[in-house]
Amino acid sequence: MPAEAGVTEGGIKLSPRLQRVAEFVLTGRPVADVGTDHAFLPIYLVQSGRVPLAIATDIAPGPYRAALANVRKWRLLDAISVRLGPGLTPLYPGEAATVVIAGMGGRTVRDILAAEPAVVAGTSRFIIQPMNAAEQVRRFMYGACWRIVHEEVVAAEGRLYEMVVFDPPSGQGADRAYDPYAADEVWMDLAFIFGPYLLSRPDAQVRSLVAQTAEKWRRICRQLDKAETSGAAAKQQVLADRLRRVAAWQAHAGAGCGRHDGDTRHEEG
Repeated sequence: MPAEAGVTEGGIKLSPRLQRVAEFVLTGRPVADVGTDHAFLPIYLVQSGRVPLAIATDIAPGPYRAALANVRKWRLLDAISVRLGPGLTPLYPGEAATVVIAGMGGRTVRDILAAEPAVVAGTSRFIIQPMNAAEQVRRFMYGACWRIVHEEVVAAEGRLYEMVVFDPPSGQGADRAYDPYAADEVWMDLAFIFGPYLLSRPDAQVRSLVAQTAEKWRRICRQLDKAETSGAAAKQQVLADRLRRVAAWQAHAGAGCGRHDGDTRHEEG
């Protein structure tokens, strides 16, 4: 596993990937880092003065002990609570304004969110950095009317990481960021897969992510060519429809345009 942080005389120095997460944590309010591993993010956030209190949780005894040892090392036991348990279960509703879930698969994140609706409802911001299947997180949060306020692709450690920041429902129904895609089922699927704001104003990292995914779909299509079942044909058609729209999007993105003109950045609440 790549190093997530270094140590300086002043304290913890985060990796570029975790530094981007830290920049979207709500200031002056408690944060929870779910799946904290070594508790580098909570330690940094407290040391830097961005948050007064933090909760570091992990499901595995090894990372839990490592996190506890690091918090003790930096003499932060009065500011950082280290807890053992799965997902959001170690948290009480409302005790953390920001909840960070980074480094897990999108399906796992979706299941974590679905398992603790009271904790989700009591949270002011989720920062999700899934290792894969970000679509699953976006679909779940869309169904719960949470709003994307920022998303980006971070290039670090030789790969691309998606980061999506969600704020609570505004009372106006589903996230309006998806409105430009809603009339076309395939475009809507692509908005869930790649992100509505990322598609609208892509940078080099977003274009690389889309290109990598499209190449994976083309490989799957070639494999499906050898299958002679109705299910294989249907799946191939779905991928072919996506690839046609991706090709059109890539042509526009290469010209400096995206799918629509929605803004990709919002001020923190």
